[in-house]
Amino acid sequence: MRNFAHDREKIRVIKRTLRRLVPAPLYGWGRARLRDYRRHCQALRPQLGEGEFRRLLVEELGIEQGGLVFVHSSVDQFNLDFSPFRLLALLRHAVGEEGTLLFPATHLVERPETWLAQGEAFDLRRSPTSMGLLPELARRQRGAERSMHPTHSVVALGPLAAELVGQHHIDPDPCGVMSPYYKVVERGGLVVGLGVDADVLTMVHCVEDVLGERFPVATHRLGLFNARVVDGAGGECAVATRVHHPRIRFRHMVRYVDRHIGADICRRFRLGGAPCYRVDARRLYERMRALAEDGVTMYWRGIHRASLWERLLSHWAERLEAS
Repeated sequence: MRNFAHDREKIRVIKRTLRRLVPAPLYGWGRARLRDYRRHCQALRPQLGEGEFRRLLVEELGIEQGGLVFVHSSVDQFNLDFSPFRLLALLRHAVGEEGTLLFPATHLVERPETWLAQGEAFDLRRSPTSMGLLPELARRQRGAERSMHPTHSVVALGPLAAELVGQHHIDPDPCGVMSPYYKVVERGGLVVGLGVDADVLTMVHCVEDVLGERFPVATHRLGLFNARVVDGAGGECAVATRVHHPRIRFRHMVRYVDRHIGADICRRFRLGGAPCYRVDARRLYERMRALAEDGVTMYWRGIHRASLWERLLSHWAERLEAS
């Protein structure tokens, strides 16, 4: 899975390299032109009204009253003719008072090792999420619950919120059996993408964390990393977590979905030019686990444990992160 934290880190590396190679005035000009180009592309997309967005949630994504839905999003991909601040209210209306919504809520904008080495604390109440508008709006809602995991925090709204996120920090695996990602699988919830494709889908890591050494790829660095976390009452504690190895950048999530995951499990489509998807969490997990047990994953064969290329590619991944 490509997640936003991973993407931001790649973008940060590219920006740092360009700053070294390109004169400052030219770099600033290019950055402004890229921003203008993105705004232009967004404006060219068909406008999406509030009624059409409601239809998307119910008819295309299959969100039902009382549902359990994990939402990945990039609001900037839509050309909305209404305020984007309305989106969270529309999602909450779609699941109703008995439904529960979850959003990724990590605060990281860099590699976890880099942040951990700085010795800073993750403050459950005050650290804003770096995952975009919808997660940040959700985090600020009255009654929102946020997990204490230092690198893969999740925010939840609804009657199941506390139950789903309350034990996340106990599990050393970010997507292990105590994580909200896996609990959505257990409860047969949905994962939806709004303005993102299926390569933004964190729950795919549940299979890796549950299978552990039986998974064909060693996806984590060795050992545990300790992080400082400030809980909701203002007290500080240490939370131990595993950290993904840079080698997991060598993957083809969308190709993997197209080849091995049926549209009845993961339906990908576009609305108003923006990518969207709907995933049956339990069925995707079961399918991915069966594939992994047969040696099929979203990762390059070259980084599988049994590959002769694994050490070389892992070293290359480390160098790319350090560049």
